[in-house]
Amino acid sequence: MFSLLSPSPESFNEKKTITFRNIKGISHDEFSKDLHEELLTLGNEEDSFENLISLYNSKCNSVLNHHAPTITKQIKDRQSAPWFDGEYKVLRNFRRKAEKKWKNSESLADRKHYEQLRDQCIELSDRKKQEFFRTQFWKHSFSPKSLFSFVNTFLDRDKCLTLPSSESLKDTVDEFNTYFQDKIDTIRSKFDHTYDQTHDCFPSSYGEKLSEFEPTTIEEIDQILKETELKTSPIDPLPASIL
Repeated sequence: MFSLLSPSPESFNEKKTITFRNIKGISHDEFSKDLHEELLTLGNEEDSFENLISLYNSKCNSVLNHHAPTITKQIKDRQSAPWFDGEYKVLRNFRRKAEKKWKNSESLADRKHYEQLRDQCIELSDRKKQEFFRTQFWKHSFSPKSLFSFVNTFLDRDKCLTLPSSESLKDTVDEFNTYFQDKIDTIRSKFDHTYDQTHDCFPSSYGEKLSEFEPTTIEEIDQILKETELKTSPIDPLPASIL
């Protein structure tokens, strides 16, 4: 007996470290007040643009760390099964809520409701697995090689990478480097090296040249930001949800 695509016993002990902030717990009024006070003394007009940006990021990070300090936590690193979809996720959440409600109330009605959702989850899980593997086997059934490759994948038969035999790892690396370098040189030698000097890759633009711009206003920038969907990256000082 075995479970297809089930995690190996070792995978249950694997953990990874994540870092996050409790953004939802921030009081927006207090955060806005503290950020406004910090930015009042942002810098002098003589400071360069780079210094002002660096100072702005530093002050924003300081306020953010005060209201939502980073939290480091270790969690179990488990990969979701390929048949795990939105329908099963919703039903599993209902089952977990029903289980918590039954444990808190200890009533027979809540227990019966939990057991019904539990049985539905088991039935849906079995059906999702059958549908997934039936589809996968059908997709790979037209090629014996592809079918064996798929079987080896879900049976966790990873093919080990075999390097060429060599007395030195440096020699192996140099051989790979020489091989790919020769391959690139061969491809380049087949290109047509003639170049038409009359062809301009960057044609001149036509029309009036823009050299002067009217200064913008805070109100104009604020209106543009409100009409645009806010997106941030991990290196930005403030996440989009706070903005």
